[in-house]
Amino acid sequence: MRVTDQDTGKPYNLDVTKELKADLDAYDQSDCKHPRTEIRERKNRGGALHLYEQCVTCGASGSLATKRPSDLKSPPAWNEGHEDQYKNARKAERDAILQKHIRKQKSGEEGFRREYDIYLTTPEWRVKRAKVLKRANGLCEGCLEREATQVHHLSYRHIFQEFMFELIAVCQECHARLHADKNGDLPADGDNDLEWEFREGHPCDGCRWGSEESGQRWCSILNEYAAVALSPGGDCGPEHVRLEPLK
Repeated sequence: MRVTDQDTGKPYNLDVTKELKADLDAYDQSDCKHPRTEIRERKNRGGALHLYEQCVTCGASGSLATKRPSDLKSPPAWNEGHEDQYKNARKAERDAILQKHIRKQKSGEEGFRREYDIYLTTPEWRVKRAKVLKRANGLCEGCLEREATQVHHLSYRHIFQEFMFELIAVCQECHARLHADKNGDLPADGDNDLEWEFREGHPCDGCRWGSEESGQRWCSILNEYAAVALSPGGDCGPEHVRLEPLK
């Protein structure tokens, strides 16, 4: 889910975790069910006065009253700003929920980073890691010279259920080069190489064609993965020639 981080003003890729989904479901269920309405007098576009039902809680318009109730001598005026105030308050409430989870995910309390860190401690990952190192006979598949000590993801498309050909055995030097080529940052831990594509400052964040497909950035105008489009020789390339700024 692409949202705006209110702390930085920048786009942020928010993982839809079970915690976030529970909060959003509770938010949706708390929406006004119009428990009480009042008949109020409202002008139409032509200036004529009509009686409509208006929700006392959220200000939403109900049905048109076909006739004036006998006990209604002086109907109250329509509250023009009530519905907008309710909608603005609801939006602020939803934004607060999203921002709470943005901060949690940035701190590592939940989201992909947290799930990934936990995954790297599981027996399933340790078995995969051992198989990859054994397949390479302990030799780095990057330089074919040094000892392979780490396992690198070529793709995160099937993260947690990787195909073995998406994993390669590498030495520390080659692993650092692989990540430096992507984003200029060296991984803090050789086995903790998180997907680089959704880092802050990615060129696709400011492009109107930026999208997402199968957990990876996607260019909707070129109809291909952003990593392909941005690669040397790609249709967008390192110079971002096809980038169209958001308006």
